[in-house]
Amino acid sequence: MNKIITNISLSLLPFLFLGCNIDHDIKLEQNIYENLFQNLIDSTITDYRKLIVPSPSDFKNTESLENLNKRIENNKTKEVSPLIIYVKDTIKNIIDIEHFYSKIKPQLSKEDYQSIVYNPVNQLKENSEINLQGLIVNTSKYELKHDYIKIKDKKLLKGLEKDRMSGTYYLSRIYFNKEKTIGALSLGLVHGSLNAIGVIVIIKKENNRWIIKKIIEDWIS
Repeated sequence: MNKIITNISLSLLPFLFLGCNIDHDIKLEQNIYENLFQNLIDSTITDYRKLIVPSPSDFKNTESLENLNKRIENNKTKEVSPLIIYVKDTIKNIIDIEHFYSKIKPQLSKEDYQSIVYNPVNQLKENSEINLQGLIVNTSKYELKHDYIKIKDKKLLKGLEKDRMSGTYYLSRIYFNKEKTIGALSLGLVHGSLNAIGVIVIIKKENNRWIIKKIIEDWIS
């Protein structure tokens, strides 16, 4: 009887080990999102309040072109209220995983690619949540809110204040190599039903900190 119990216990060890790794991944992903979210926003969003749209007359002569460049430079330092960033706190598994892998394959070494694809922990990931309060951003540029508040904001914000409203960010689970030195994630930014983009982000751990190595355009609507 004791031998049977021992054999059962030993057979469960791999699953318990994987379970520990999955829990560790969730904590690691929270930490990475906390420290990289500012860079992810800066790389994927445009504050149109600081954007100058040139007209044909701006290219009429040298003087008009110089004036255009001055307006562009002045607008870069224009003081505006923080842009409201909406975030979905559920980080989901990537549904079309084969497409995801095909996108990251050209950007990685064969060893790193295979380590991500065949990492058993990645295959057992489940939808989870991140703590939005932990995300670190420059509060003079961005104001973070949970995505469900957007509907309320549409009713409360009027006139120019509506220009503060951005789209909603959707984040995926992060898929790591076995050594936890390379990761890949999917990010969607939705402004409306026909106004959205999706990118795949490859991150790497260098000098004990995670950095963005590559952003790959994935889809647009």
